[in-house]
Amino acid sequence: MRVLFVCTGNTCRSPMMKFMFENYLAYIGAADMTVLSAGVMRHKKPISEYAAEVLDKHGVPYSEHISNFCDRQTVQSADVIICAEQEHVEFIKREYGEEPNVASLADICGKDLEDPYGKGIAAYESTYREILVAVPEIYAYITK
Repeated sequence: MRVLFVCTGNTCRSPMMKFMFENYLAYIGAADMTVLSAGVMRHKKPISEYAAEVLDKHGVPYSEHISNFCDRQTVQSADVIICAEQEHVEFIKREYGEEPNVASLADICGKDLEDPYGKGIAAYESTYREILVAVPEIYAYITK
């Protein structure tokens, strides 16, 4: 199964979700998923310095990351798409048509994931905590 996490720039939330979800999969021994991330903005930037710092602090392994655009091929290659916000779901539907397996974190957990970009380290810590709580719920949603 291919799981795609989507946010705005693919430098903060979606890479954090990707790496934290991969860490969760390793923890529970689920090896049958490929996890990807992308953003709805076109640019090539590395993971946010604060995002990397928070992942390091909490012992979440991550690899070098350069942002990816959420293009048609990426969307069509995913079995399930999880978006940080409802506006990302709307982008995917507007640009690529109705995707049956796209949901926002609000659909799954009852709340969108606020963008920490441009804010201090405390905002990234908050994002980490929200993702940490959401990851098991995302897994349950995907495997239902």
